[in-house]
Amino acid sequence: MPRSARAAGGGAGHDAGPAGLAGPPGLYAEGSCAELAAGVRPFHPRFALWSDGTDKERFVYLPPGTRIDTSDPDRWGFPRGTRLYKTFSIGGVRLETRLLEKTGTDRGRDAWRMVTYAWSADQRSVTEVGPFGAQNVLGTEHDIPTRAACVRCHSIAQDDAINGLSAIQLAHDEGGVTLAALNEEGWLTAPIALVDAAVPGDAAARAALGYLHANCGSCHGGPAPEHGLDLWLRVGPRAVEASGAWTPPVCGCSVWTGTGPAGVEH
Repeated sequence: MPRSARAAGGGAGHDAGPAGLAGPPGLYAEGSCAELAAGVRPFHPRFALWSDGTDKERFVYLPPGTRIDTSDPDRWGFPRGTRLYKTFSIGGVRLETRLLEKTGTDRGRDAWRMVTYAWSADQRSVTEVGPFGAQNVLGTEHDIPTRAACVRCHSIAQDDAINGLSAIQLAHDEGGVTLAALNEEGWLTAPIALVDAAVPGDAAARAALGYLHANCGSCHGGPAPEHGLDLWLRVGPRAVEASGAWTPPVCGCSVWTGTGPAGVEH
């Protein structure tokens, strides 16, 4: 866009991979683990995926001269060379950074390289984590998932592997890369009106729908949602009753009751 097995938290079966990196490739300027590289910009989704209380930072890089295919406003197609990073931290200490890099021209998980880097205790370097992940990173209870788990989560609802960079998730004015910025800077093949990406309902309904979208919609969404339960928000509908979450639950005899996000009673 313009503009050591245990030392790394490893356990049994952990493959440390190649070592000696200064930082996740392409994320930071040369010789730095703080200054972003040219063209890398922060972003955050309006509705976050729950991650056991860890703090997360997200960054995106789009190759100059490219655009995101938004001919379907709900299923974006990213250009080759796109990179997305997500760093997990606890108490200001970085634990891991996940990288998704588009290496192919088609859509789908096979067009993406997915790799995770574990941070050193001194926060000055990272080590590539092997396919089996890592446990209890830097003495915390945070685990790095296996590569198979990464592939699985990024292969369900969206046909181009990305879950958190979308019209619904970027329709905010809280800084970083937003839907408005992508529209204004010409990154989208078809601009998407902010009003069309708005989540319907009052504050409580929006919080509930957004929580379900981010935390459940990846499995229960897309063209063939699991068990027919569709919790993935789409561009366009402007009434709560038009959302998939408004439809009956998995079977007519089951009803979810209790307190949901933002104290919403169900």
